[in-house]
Amino acid sequence: MGATAHLEFESILLYSFGALCYTSIWRLVVAIYSKKYKGSYFPIEDSSHFYLDDQGKRKIKWVNVCGAFIRPCLQMCTQTSLTFSLKFATASGTNQGICTALMASSVIFVSVISYFLFK
Repeated sequence: MGATAHLEFESILLYSFGALCYTSIWRLVVAIYSKKYKGSYFPIEDSSHFYLDDQGKRKIKWVNVCGAFIRPCLQMCTQTSLTFSLKFATASGTNQGICTALMASSVIFVSVISYFLFK
């Protein structure tokens, strides 16, 4: 863990870029599957961001769209704070396990927030 503290912001960008690549490739595979079996790359019936209203017009589900932007922002903030807390723990000579335990407890807060946001 001490080596991670010295990588600082580069490691955060690398982890985030890896997650972006993974989700992009997965979404591409799902789109190709949908085109093959349903005739459309992104069918409106399977969309979590759009729906058809009573007049047949496409409307946006804003809660899901906001959630798509909030999650990466929260992940980037968590990774940044963990990296800097490990850096400061290394610099002060304290146990780095305390930092990771505190970050693990933040998962509870994110779960509670997500529950009430997407309820």
